[in-house]
Amino acid sequence: MGLVIDKTHKFLAGSPDGKVTEEEIGKPPSVGLIEIKNVLYRKDTSFTDAVKQVKNFCLELKEKSLQVKRSHNYYYQCQGLLNVCNKPWIDLIVRTTNPYELHVERIFKDSVLWTNQMQPKLSSFFFKAVLPELSAPRISKYPGIREPGIWFVSRSSPNLENQPSTSTSHTKSRKRKSDQNLDSCLSNISAAASNTVTLKRSRRKCSSLKFVGRRISHEWIEDDGTGKWYKGTVTAVIDKNDGDEDAEYEVYYENHKEANIVDHLNDDFKKGSLKFIDI
Repeated sequence: MGLVIDKTHKFLAGSPDGKVTEEEIGKPPSVGLIEIKNVLYRKDTSFTDAVKQVKNFCLELKEKSLQVKRSHNYYYQCQGLLNVCNKPWIDLIVRTTNPYELHVERIFKDSVLWTNQMQPKLSSFFFKAVLPELSAPRISKYPGIREPGIWFVSRSSPNLENQPSTSTSHTKSRKRKSDQNLDSCLSNISAAASNTVTLKRSRRKCSSLKFVGRRISHEWIEDDGTGKWYKGTVTAVIDKNDGDEDAEYEVYYENHKEANIVDHLNDDFKKGSLKFIDI
């Protein structure tokens, strides 16, 4: 079949070993895929023995019958092929030669697994790890290839879904209120002074302090002027390099479904309003 490109997500593609047409009298032809895996090279081992002896073998015994492990990469590959090629089923053939054995199993498309688990991870990895390097390569250049950091945080996490919202309005982009604006707001000098602005900082050398991948406790000023601490995870650096004074980071705070873009982690750490809690 060659390379099949996903119609919705153009950066995803699959290359199954073939296409199968199943004909049954009185019914329209059913078209599926085929994928062949040759396993147990240079091993005089049967499938039954391999299930017991070979670590991470693709097959398992289920009610005295062999079947493909639902946690194995082969199963996820089949689900990826089915969803990218938009076919209802795939015949996975597992083959070994000494002794000669053949396991044929029909796997049906699981749209829920694809939509809720596989596709979000693939998209996140592409946009956060692959695309930046493709668009502006830094390999063999200063400061080196980008580190993706924590490139995916599951939306099914209890800290990110079905949690009560806090009194603070956390927009997707969280820029720091400058001290001048905060003082003006508290003294009621001007209503316009309460607008959120981005602090402008002078360019400095890269700090040795790193934030990507760290768990933090971060103090934010609420609308009533009081401080409140939030726990979260710094998942990626969006702009500049990790540790730069003016770097922008993606942060997932507990009890909030969307990520926040924060540009003042370094400054807050120095002032004591940010602490690492993963040490």
